[in-house]
Amino acid sequence: MNDPDHPLSPSPSPIQPGQAGLPTLPGDNRTVVTNLQGLVDQPPPRLSDHSAATLMQPRPLPGSEDLTGQVWGDFALEGLLGRGGMGAVYRARQVSLDRPVAVKVLPPHLGANENFRTRFALEAKAVAQLNSPHVIQVYAAGQHDGHHYFAMEFVEGTDLQRKIRDGFKATYRQALDLVTQGARGLVAAGEHGIVHRDIKPANMMITAKGVLKLMDFGLVKLVSSNEGMTMAGTIMGTVNYFSPEQGRGESCDQRTDIYALGVVFYELLTGKLPFTGADATSVIYQHIHTAPRKPKEIDPQIPEDYQAVVLKCLQKEPRERYATADDLLADLDNIAEGRKPQTAYTDPKSLRAGATIIKSPQFSAEKVDEKGDKARSRWPLYAAIVLVLAGGGMLVRRHFKQQQREVLPRTVATPDDESVRG
Repeated sequence: MNDPDHPLSPSPSPIQPGQAGLPTLPGDNRTVVTNLQGLVDQPPPRLSDHSAATLMQPRPLPGSEDLTGQVWGDFALEGLLGRGGMGAVYRARQVSLDRPVAVKVLPPHLGANENFRTRFALEAKAVAQLNSPHVIQVYAAGQHDGHHYFAMEFVEGTDLQRKIRDGFKATYRQALDLVTQGARGLVAAGEHGIVHRDIKPANMMITAKGVLKLMDFGLVKLVSSNEGMTMAGTIMGTVNYFSPEQGRGESCDQRTDIYALGVVFYELLTGKLPFTGADATSVIYQHIHTAPRKPKEIDPQIPEDYQAVVLKCLQKEPRERYATADDLLADLDNIAEGRKPQTAYTDPKSLRAGATIIKSPQFSAEKVDEKGDKARSRWPLYAAIVLVLAGGGMLVRRHFKQQQREVLPRTVATPDDESVRG
């Protein structure tokens, strides 16, 4: 998502039973459960020599008409920035204010579908509520000639993923500063009950002045309502930054975003991801079951306080992480000001008084697994993983298997490279 303000990742083609060497799963969900139950206690399967990142790579999708040159009310479309299965993003000019903007367009064939319209409108609505220098701003939304669209802030800059790919090595202090800015964006989202659900370097734009802005709220969820079009058993996000509850297809709250931001912090400090694997299945499995290697084991010079914050974010159980982005930000600010972080060193088995926890639903009839841990509702995990890998994409809905998720290529305008595909 290298666009100044909003690209989403292209989604896979519809999942077909029997593809990718997987057995056909006939019947209803009970049959799927029966067929997949045997996978629970087996190591995650290997699909191919593809890496998880390759498996998650968006597939090329057929394009549509180029709308460059059209004027939609106050917005003149000047050039295409990127295109994907859910439409396109254009550089445009807001005529009345004579300023550059980015316009995200939902194509007519998807606009005819109520579910796609709902998600598209939800993204615009959610981001428009936020007033933070660390979140891309939405200016307006509307329709023109069958196209649903919204106009957003146009940012000249580079997303963090591209910077890392181009060899950026953050100092400890730079890593702290970038993650602190990301936390400030999450605080703003949390004030409106918004969960991003896809926090990762590709969704973090860095401006020429070093300001980090969160973008691409295409998987947004409003925790105070049913909005977000997510059901239990759905997998949404990007596997390298998945929280365990996302891997299990369970509901999410702000602690999901805190986990993902912890993965980013880990990556910036160590130059490595906490979990990698030959395929997406193995990465998701590790997020759920494997403790990450401690950052100081990779680089002994990493300050102890930094490591404590990272490990607090990466707790498997949401209740053992920071309860809110405000709590995380408080610890980051303490470190920046030379004080010890407070919450990072609290007993992860206990919660601070007054913390509000939104419990994820449990689906397993089991009470305790072989290690004595609470059941993780493991059949939805493997059912969802099989579907993810069969389609090669990041979004699986058991009730929408034949529909494509809202997607756009990761595109951003930069001073020396107007269009960059992530």
